[in-house]
Amino acid sequence: MIMAASSAKKVFVASDHGGFAAKEHLLEALRGDYDVADLGPMSLDPTDDYPMYAERVARHVVSQPGSLGILLCRSGEGMEIAANKVVGIRAAIAWDEGIARESRHDNDSNVLSLPADLLSTEQMTKVARAWLETDFSQSPRHQRRLSEVSALEQRQTMIVAPAILVQDAQDYAREIVLVSQMGGRFQFDFIDGQFADNTTLDFADLSMPTDSQIDLDLMVARPSEWTEKIIARRPHLAVLHLECTEDLMPSIAALKSAGAGMKVGVAINPDTALDRLADLAPQLDHVLIMGVSAGFAGQTFDTRVLAKIEQAKIVAPLAEIGVDGGVNLDDLAAVATAGADIAYVNSALFGADDPVARYHEFNRQLLPRLDPQLTQTAAA
Repeated sequence: MIMAASSAKKVFVASDHGGFAAKEHLLEALRGDYDVADLGPMSLDPTDDYPMYAERVARHVVSQPGSLGILLCRSGEGMEIAANKVVGIRAAIAWDEGIARESRHDNDSNVLSLPADLLSTEQMTKVARAWLETDFSQSPRHQRRLSEVSALEQRQTMIVAPAILVQDAQDYAREIVLVSQMGGRFQFDFIDGQFADNTTLDFADLSMPTDSQIDLDLMVARPSEWTEKIIARRPHLAVLHLECTEDLMPSIAALKSAGAGMKVGVAINPDTALDRLADLAPQLDHVLIMGVSAGFAGQTFDTRVLAKIEQAKIVAPLAEIGVDGGVNLDDLAAVATAGADIAYVNSALFGADDPVARYHEFNRQLLPRLDPQLTQTAAA
């Protein structure tokens, strides 16, 4: 028989617009019995997207052992898929109490995804309570299978994304075409000529693909002077540099309040102490560890930052960890092992005779972290 769990647990809850009304009802129903935290949205936004809220709940659950998460969208499927992309998450969708209990009892699910369009608010509350009141069985066979799942998860690899740093419009036109053949995410490096003794094309003046996730690396001395242009561009991620000449908190707050799911990160140079990030960390979606001093392409990767990657995951446990600057094929395995989620690569890609082929070579370099059979297939 499935045994009931104690109710004294932390529960993080979030939804997209499709599950917003159901979320508000569920929060009210659970308060008093559970330590419930609402991770958003705080008001209905018909244009919001579910991945941001799924990741937010997932990262909170991973960072606080013993906590649980509940996500709501129209079908429950999108939230479940997105949450399961975060290492350490075992998200399950449930539409009745029996399925909810089994997902906890047999699979130790730590995030529940609920389909707001398929359940009444009363049914949804019953499903959520059934899930919250059930403990993992600790059965040896279930523990063995979950260990196998964890081993599979640990063999997953970081993302490699191209980074564009150009001064010339012709170079940009060439590289943006190549980037379209290198996955769905890329970084554009912008330097204002004051943060570093270098200047690039202005991101605000360029046409950029609408079907890619665009990360802006903003090497600017005074970020507050650029926030309006950043918001107008609406990137997937905006990264500011800790070594700029002003307090970053007002600019971070302005960008995060702009909506549209924009993520905000901070970059830190090799010689800058990581503890300077401590006050900013709770506000960050991304921490970019620079493998070189920011401002110029073609530098050699500083291996000292490998330890900083590991430390960043402790200082900012809810943030994605990126690495940028000097990363080449020889560095890639060490960067991945240190725990980076994404490596941005410029010179090692665009300096090659065939940048697209080199991009695929980078990805093959990571395959030994996956199933050996996959490595053999890729090499064939």
